[in-house]
Amino acid sequence: MSKSLSLLVHLKRQKKDPHGKMFLYVRVTIDGDNADFALSRRILHGEWSQSKQKCISKTQEALQLNAKIAKTKGDLTALFDRIEGFLQQSRVWMDDHVLIFSNTKFLNE
Repeated sequence: MSKSLSLLVHLKRQKKDPHGKMFLYVRVTIDGDNADFALSRRILHGEWSQSKQKCISKTQEALQLNAKIAKTKGDLTALFDRIEGFLQQSRVWMDDHVLIFSNTKFLNE
């Protein structure tokens, strides 16, 4: 059974540094269960586009931030796909062995 992955990059509005920058978080949701983790980056509210999930400023820092966001999302998606593939292979292996076991005739029968 395949699982669904959703990634959301968002600002944590409750947490601001002394310069008014807000912390960026990534929310990972798998089949409705989610967890947030900090991206270890901060940004001003006016420089963030929630719909695009990226910095809309054109500074070098903003471009680096957008690259980090894209890499993080790519890495998480690749990891999810690897785990999902491993689980699929494990299910096939288990299904094959259960089928072999269920078709085995025991000498005492």
